[in-house]
Amino acid sequence: MLEEGMKVRLEGQKAVLNDIKAHEGAMVELTGLMKQSDTVQPGVGLAGGRVRIAPVMPTGRGLAAATPIIDVESFRPLNSSCPKR
Repeated sequence: MLEEGMKVRLEGQKAVLNDIKAHEGAMVELTGLMKQSDTVQPGVGLAGGRVRIAPVMPTGRGLAAATPIIDVESFRPLNSSCPKR
């Protein structure tokens, strides 16, 4: 399980990614591969995880934190809609 609000980049077969995009606005369950080290956000969580204090990353070419990637193999629509932010 990933932390709520964590953003990841989806990679995989184009047909599967297009099907997921067709379900935009609805909740889906993804099945795929991801590095275990990418599932943990850097820093220290406070206030029940709502606040995260992380070290400052230098901003420059190639020095920013990399976006975690999941290699999607399949997905399944869930019977609920995404909560609005």
